Amino acid sequence: MSDGWAEPALRQQIEDLIAMLNRGQVLEALEQFYAPDARVFENDYLFAEDRFEALARQKPFIEPCLSIDGDVRLVYLDVGRGISVLNNQTRYDHPEYGQGQIDGVHVLYWQNGDVVRENYFSGTKAGEALSFWQLLASAKTS
Repeated sequence: MSDGWAEPALRQQIEDLIAMLNRGQVLEALEQFYAPDARVFENDYLFAEDRFEALARQKPFIEPCLSIDGDVRLVYLDVGRGISVLNNQTRYDHPEYGQGQIDGVHVLYWQNGDVVRENYFSGTKAGEALSFWQLLASAKTS
């Protein structure tokens, strides 16, 4: 739930988050938009108990990247419930792992302008999640 967070403000927060991710500012986005106690799940498993653990787990991969070419798009938004869903197709160049592309879906739950929970899906679960949220988005607009 958005707990009364004003609709235009939440929309702006989401736009700002997406812009940062598309500039490759992944760690900065975590610091700015995630609540200190935000829990992060990956494919239904706990990835991080809080923002600080999420940062600590992401830094070793992200910091050495030679480039990050963000391609993050909003798939679904329910401001009243504080839910945004992002499709992430970001490309990166890592000195150890080479060039690659993320294929993921981020389901973000917002409260008072901060992400309080993220469910991230990759692999086949990303495709399933993307199909579900796209279907929900099309039903919402029809």
